[in-house]
Formats: sequence, C-alpha cells, structure tokens
Amino acid sequence: MPLELTYCVSERSWFRIRDGGDVVHIDPGHMRKDVLPVKTGEKAALILVSHSHFDHLKRDLVEELTGPGTRTIAAPKAARSIGVKAEAIVPGGQMEYKGIVVRAVHAAFRRRLLVLLY
Repeated sequence: MPLELTYCVSERSWFRIRDGGDVVHIDPGHMRKDVLPVKTGEKAALILVSHSHFDHLKRDLVEELTGPGTRTIAAPKAARSIGVKAEAIVPGGQMEYKGIVVRAVHAAFRRRLLVLLY
C-alpha cells in the first residue's frame, strides 16, 4: 500500500500519515464537532505533538488514539501535559521509531518546538 497523507479536517494542524498498517498522527488537537477524522478504535503507531496549545494537543484524543504499542513523542510541556506515556524531545534531539527519524528543531513561530519527520 502506498504512503497516504491525510490533512484531517480539523480547521487546524492535524495530520495523519498511513504507511501500510502503521498510522502516525501529528498534532492531534482541536476538531470540529461534526467531523471525526479517524476511525473509531483506530490506534496510532506513533503520535507527535509539537507544542501544548489546544489546537495541537487534545489530551483525550491522544488517549483515544493510544494503543498498547503506541509511542508518543512531544515537546517537553506537551509531554508533561500528556503524562507518563509521552517522551519529551528538545531542540537538537532525535529519536527513531520503526525507521522513522524524528528530529526536533526550533520553529520560527514564537520559538515553538517543531517536530520534523524525514
């Protein structure tokens, strides 16, 4: 199955990437009440959160997307908000998950942390 990138209709910043059976969610935050961008019961392999603003992080949504094998990587403040299951990453930090390299850099927007995939 080819790589599938979905901009979730949330009026904000939420992206979903599917590669075969693995699903990556980036900034699962604010969403319109009339839109459900994920299948009920679908669990993420990887969740990335760039910062803790409501439009980039909705804790109950992260919990809903989290399964037994989910890895959550987030900026430090967002990781503290999510709780013990989240790993903090700081600018200059790098982590790998199933061949996906996650590198944190400073973003130009108000010095927020931006998580990049490559």
